[in-house]
Amino acid sequence: MKTSANFFLFFALAFFGLGLSSAFSQTDPKPFQTKEFSVTSAPVLEADLSGAAISVKGGAGNQVTVRCFLKKDGKYLSQSDSEAQEFLEKYDISISQKGNSISILAKQKSSGNWNWRDRPSLSFEILAPQSLNSDVRTSGGSVSIHGIQGQHQIASSGGSIAVKNSGGSLVSTSSGGSINLENFEGNVEVQTSGGSVKVDRIAGDLVAKSSGGGMTLTGVSGRIDAQTSGGSIRASLNAIQKDMVFQSSGGSIQVSVPSDAKFNLELKGGSISSQLANFQGTTAKNLISGKVNGGG
Repeated sequence: MKTSANFFLFFALAFFGLGLSSAFSQTDPKPFQTKEFSVTSAPVLEADLSGAAISVKGGAGNQVTVRCFLKKDGKYLSQSDSEAQEFLEKYDISISQKGNSISILAKQKSSGNWNWRDRPSLSFEILAPQSLNSDVRTSGGSVSIHGIQGQHQIASSGGSIAVKNSGGSLVSTSSGGSINLENFEGNVEVQTSGGSVKVDRIAGDLVAKSSGGGMTLTGVSGRIDAQTSGGSIRASLNAIQKDMVFQSSGGSIQVSVPSDAKFNLELKGGSISSQLANFQGTTAKNLISGKVNGGG
C-alpha cells in the first residue's frame, strides 16, 4: 500500500491545425430530423438502439429536444440525400411521447445483408431537463450522459459509456466497451466484460466489476467493491469512510490513501509491499493484517 496526501496530474495538450480546422467545420451540424416534446418534472427517457450512439445533456425548462444525425465520410446528411434515403429504407426510427415518457427506437428492418462499414453512422442528441430518469439500451453505439439528475439504467453491447457531472443512481453494463464516470453524486454499479473502468470523484457507494480490463478509481468517498479478473486496479482515495474491497485475479492492485486515515487492514496476495505509518499488526510477504493509526 502506498501513502500519499496529495495527488497531482498534469496533462499536455497538443493541437494541430488540420484537427482544429476539421473541428470548427463541424460546430453546427445539421440534423436530418428534430422533434420537441413538452414534459412535466422528472420525465423518463427510454431508448432502444441498434448501431446508433446517443448523447443526453441536461438543460433548463420542461422540454425535451431530440435531434437525429446521419454522418458519412465526415459529412452530415439531410433527408434529401440519396444515401440517407437508402439508409432510412432499411432502418426503423421511431420517436414518440406517451404521458411523461419519451421513447426512441432505432432498429434495422430485416436481418438481411448490409455493409455496416459503408453505411452512414446514426446518432441521437437529446437536450432534456436536468431532472430526468433514463433507461438506455444500445448495441453497437456509445452512450453519453452529462448534467442529468435521476435514476439511470444504461446497457451497451458494443460501445463505451460515459456519465459526467450527474447524480442520482446508476446501473451500467457494457459487454464490449469502457465505462467512464466523472463527478457523480449517488450510488453506482458498473460492470464491463470487455473494457476498462475509470471513476473520478464519486460521492456515494461504488460496485465495479470487470472481466477484461483494468480499473482506475479516484476520489470515491463511499463504500467500494472493486473486482477485476483481467486487469489491474489503481485507486487514489481522499478519505476512508466505509468498507473497501479490492480483488484482482489477473493483475496488480495499488491503493493510495491519506497518511492520517484510520482503518483496519487485511491484505493477501502473491507479493505485497506497503508504506504504512503507525501500523500495528502482522506483516509478511503475502499477508498484512492489522490496524493503521489505531484502526477504524
